[in-house]
Amino acid sequence: MKNSTVSFSWLLIPILILSTIGFGLLVERSGIPYKAESSPLSFLNPMTTTQPPVESEQKNDCLVLYDSESDVDLKQFTIVKDTLDSMRVGYDFFNVAEIASTFPLALENYETIVITFYALDAISQQIVDITRWVENGGRLLITIRPDISESFNAIYRKLGIVSYDDSGTQPISEIEFISDLFPGMKSQTLDVGSVNNSSLVLQLEKSAHVHLRSLDASKTPILWDYDFGKGRFVVINSDQFANKYDRGMICAAYSLLYDTFIYPVINSSMVFIDDFPAPIPEGINDLVFQEFGRDIESFYINIWWPDMKDFARRYGLKYTGLLIETYNDKTSPSFIEETSVEQFSYFGSSLLSIGGEIGLHGYNHIPFAISIDETIAELGYPIWTSFDSIHLSLEALKTFAESLFPEQQFITYVPPSNILDPEVRTWLPTVFPDIKVISSSYLPDENSDAYYVQEFKEAPDGIIEVPRIISGYEFASIMRWEAASELVLHYVNSQFIHPDDVLDERRSSGYGWGYLRDNLEQYFIWLEGAAPEIRQMTASEGGKAVQRFSRLELNTNCENTTCTIQLGNFYDEAWLLMRTSSTPTNIIGGTISEVTPSLYLIGAESAQVKIAFEE
Repeated sequence: MKNSTVSFSWLLIPILILSTIGFGLLVERSGIPYKAESSPLSFLNPMTTTQPPVESEQKNDCLVLYDSESDVDLKQFTIVKDTLDSMRVGYDFFNVAEIASTFPLALENYETIVITFYALDAISQQIVDITRWVENGGRLLITIRPDISESFNAIYRKLGIVSYDDSGTQPISEIEFISDLFPGMKSQTLDVGSVNNSSLVLQLEKSAHVHLRSLDASKTPILWDYDFGKGRFVVINSDQFANKYDRGMICAAYSLLYDTFIYPVINSSMVFIDDFPAPIPEGINDLVFQEFGRDIESFYINIWWPDMKDFARRYGLKYTGLLIETYNDKTSPSFIEETSVEQFSYFGSSLLSIGGEIGLHGYNHIPFAISIDETIAELGYPIWTSFDSIHLSLEALKTFAESLFPEQQFITYVPPSNILDPEVRTWLPTVFPDIKVISSSYLPDENSDAYYVQEFKEAPDGIIEVPRIISGYEFASIMRWEAASELVLHYVNSQFIHPDDVLDERRSSGYGWGYLRDNLEQYFIWLEGAAPEIRQMTASEGGKAVQRFSRLELNTNCENTTCTIQLGNFYDEAWLLMRTSSTPTNIIGGTISEVTPSLYLIGAESAQVKIAFEE
């Protein structure tokens, strides 16, 4: 009898252990206390009238020359214009294809000229006057590799070029950053082998300052600045920087024209987790099971989410989760709750407890599209039956979200698959007035026009557009470039991931979570070093920062050892980047911190900021 009792006791032990684990997990998942944190910034009131104007009205000191006869040149011109707009550079622009013999305005009216086309022969009558203007103190930026021509031959020595190979151009497969021009990119390399690009093979004067060069044996200079007389040339010796993600290159190159140049930025880092919380797939994923011996639910609860929380703790991240209620394909009523709330409550409460935010993604994952239904069908999505159905699905989502998280305000909306019907975008603020931020895609998709592509701005209807720039766990060369480009242009990081990227062999490139986790951490480590003092924010907090950036006006006056910054539409704070070859020693009206030895982040605390430099 004694032996029988002992045997029975041993049987009870694993049962008791499993019961204890199950109870603990139930307690953990039944709800985590959270407190909705308030941001130190608030959304600004609608802009009916402007704030007091800046002391000195901005002048159009820049002349942008473009050539309408070439689609490639027009694309380059668009990138330049958009970049200068973001930097608050006032400019006039002229089409050289329509210029007869002289420019419509005298060169002496401008401080800078920007050339956005290949064929310098288009301005053959003016090229000597332009170089003389530079010699007398003007500043000229060439944003695209010029063609070899008579006009180029007439001026190449003045650009700092000693000699060049007149047999033509060569493709560049990899470039090297040899200066601190871009945050976090010094000594880094960029693989551009998949891009159709070409550069002139050339040698420069020793006094030229090279910032990028090819990584091959030729060490071809890709970007340099060269002082000529009292003025300066800045040259981009490539035709590859003509995409939206290359605006940072134009920004950095333009800033080299001056000894000190200041422009406004956003200063915000945001990490979005799409489809989170959302229903967790049931069953086993082969890749996850091979690596961890767990089913999908256990992997998310015990591996993926603890790792993500650990990143938040160690790198100060503030996630924005985007709620999906169900993955059904309904596009007409009724939109009823079809899922267990336990997982939503656990993950959502846990997210909020670490300072995150929950935004809205969709009742399901069907993009809101009716007028662009042909494209949607091509992508494999069903079509919504009416705008009323879309409205009702949003109301169902909002009701579901508020029942789970009654203390959370739902301010951010992310369209599924970054697709949003133009008509839905028009009426979305009227039927869903709590939404103040829409976050879709910053970069267009070359294969489809269906994507809702955004700028960092406040739209006329008051919605703040806060696009996402990069995505996924594995940051390849092009993604690093996109990230670095936006750091120098907007001092912003805006990225998104999906929990189920790990389950998808295509999106994960067949790698397991261990590999993807380490790659993601390497990006966070890089960002922390590249962008010191960047503010970690949720999407709504980032929206407030974008709203201030979008409204900001500025005028700068740098003379001798002092720079004075006048800010219009200043409310409570503003952020700027300053490129300078001098050493700042004092600031009045703000704060200053070093990003690189030549780039500084300025936090304006008043509408006037003064910076002093070493004499």
